[in-house]
Amino acid sequence: MTKLLRSCGAAIVALLFLNGTIFNYGQAPSDSQMTQTPRPDHVILISVDGMPPDYYTAPEKLGVRVPTLTMMKQGGAYADGMEGVYPTVTYPQHTTMVTGLRPAAHGIVQNRVFEAPSEPQTRYWYWYAKALKAETLWTVAKKAGLTTAAVGWPVTVGAEIDYNVPEI
Repeated sequence: MTKLLRSCGAAIVALLFLNGTIFNYGQAPSDSQMTQTPRPDHVILISVDGMPPDYYTAPEKLGVRVPTLTMMKQGGAYADGMEGVYPTVTYPQHTTMVTGLRPAAHGIVQNRVFEAPSEPQTRYWYWYAKALKAETLWTVAKKAGLTTAAVGWPVTVGAEIDYNVPEI
């Protein structure tokens, strides 16, 4: 589970709200925070596919204004960037974020399902959660008795997510 949570911390922007206290990613909690029994009230993981981290870590250097991303960064947790996995495409990357594992272990090795050249080409993508070979953040959350939701997250059709709006 630690690996899974580290993977989520490496997301483009993650907001962690713990017991009404906001912890900053990479900083040790204060003594007063340590006396609390941390139980997430809300964990919101936001990924902006393909966005370079400089857009929210140093927007002024790029001459861009991103007030919402700046507000989320200042009021939550964030990562300075993310180490990509091979292949560095959306579905394997996002599945790594929610499993903490590389594509060979979680089973999503590309965006589209491999189809033998001799077979009719459906051009299906890895939309369905049944393709996952690993436990995800939402399955861990469900086991802990938490309510889960996802909007437009890859490989979630049919996932055990309470409120799910998959890509298809």
